[in-house]
Amino acid sequence: MRIRHCNLSVGRNQDGILLVQVERAEVEDNILTTYTPKPLTFGQRLQDRRFRANAMRQLIAETEIVKAAPASKATGPAAAVTVPTTLPKKRSKAQAPTPPAPESAAPVAAPAPAPASVPPVKRTHLNATVTVGNRVVTFRTNPLLKDFWQSYVTQQGPKQFATDRDLIAFIKKAAVQFLLHPKARAGNSALASLIASMERADQTAMARGIAVGGEGVQECRILNNSVQDAVQGITVGMSNHKRDPMKRESASVVTIAGNQVYVGLPPGAQFHARHAIFVGNVDSVVIENNYSKVIANLAQVTLEAIRVFGVFGRRLIVRHCHLVGFDVGILIHPLNQVNEKPLWLVADNMAENATPAVVVAPGFVGFVIQENNFS
Repeated sequence: MRIRHCNLSVGRNQDGILLVQVERAEVEDNILTTYTPKPLTFGQRLQDRRFRANAMRQLIAETEIVKAAPASKATGPAAAVTVPTTLPKKRSKAQAPTPPAPESAAPVAAPAPAPASVPPVKRTHLNATVTVGNRVVTFRTNPLLKDFWQSYVTQQGPKQFATDRDLIAFIKKAAVQFLLHPKARAGNSALASLIASMERADQTAMARGIAVGGEGVQECRILNNSVQDAVQGITVGMSNHKRDPMKRESASVVTIAGNQVYVGLPPGAQFHARHAIFVGNVDSVVIENNYSKVIANLAQVTLEAIRVFGVFGRRLIVRHCHLVGFDVGILIHPLNQVNEKPLWLVADNMAENATPAVVVAPGFVGFVIQENNFS
């Protein structure tokens, strides 16, 4: 299959060029841009359920309930106390007090009191915690709002919630009000900045620019293409789970060279795969002389420019690429070790402001040669 010299306009969330189950694939000298419909206001965009769901995820997503233990009455550190082995019998007023136990009886230490609450689970993607009484929930929100929700619930919410889900429902209802009613968010700079950024964000990003998948690919060349505003620029990954779910299909020879990929991440893109170039399961692969830049990343999510993941043969080369605006320049994560010494090389790449420029999976650092990679 050969696709050359095409100028394609791709709709929102659509794939530009998708090749599946082909023996030979050559994609060369194509220009893929996103189709730009008539501009819509933010309120009109919210009528689209997918856009509204993605916008809601900017305010609250991935909620988790943090269980809290009952508050302890102890005011100081736990001390060892003597616990009788049997309960004392009820005595009358005239009855003499029970003599103390012999000194030989060893005191039994009581268990330490439970902590007043269980601290929230520390997960990097959950950046906001709201506590009301003994109700604690944690969730992910836009970085602009990570300190907003606690103060809002404290000022505007009830003093107690019957259940943890009532607290979550209150926050979600407030998020809907902020999205649909401009007066509800008036006077709050964080909310105003977030909504303004969503209004400015490009909502026409294509899902994938060029994708090659399936099984049986012997030759794959993706050369000199321009992909404008895609969540995933170029993707080459083989798989076939119908015959044997445990078997990994591999392409034979893949070359990705001379391409320009511009990555745009609209709201909700953080819940999907995102990268400029992805390659998985290839016997021999060369990725060279590609340029990629991030042109929109509303939620500031972690983004890798080139991701090489899967089962590979003896040649894996990534070189002479210029990558701009990504958190990680190049990620190399093989899932296998070859019997003979491989040529796995990452050299002469520029990943501007990436930290770091190259990441190699643990256990494979000694197998991957890294030379002259800068950030």
